[in-house]
Amino acid sequence: MPVPRLEEWRAQALSGIEAALQLRDAADPAQLRLDEANRRIGELSLEVELLRARCEKPGPFVGRRSRP
Repeated sequence: MPVPRLEEWRAQALSGIEAALQLRDAADPAQLRLDEANRRIGELSLEVELLRARCEKPGPFVGRRSRP
């Protein structure tokens, strides 16, 4: 068997393996949990950004202390 032909088969096999590993069934429980976790991370990141913006924005009570 010629070496270039074997190398071609090897490259095809490796690309097929990579593609198979990247594809996941939509009903895969692990994938569903991962998708939910990523969605929640996005929500929390947005909330943190909004809270930071609110904290940096001077408001009517900036510099005042609460009464004891």
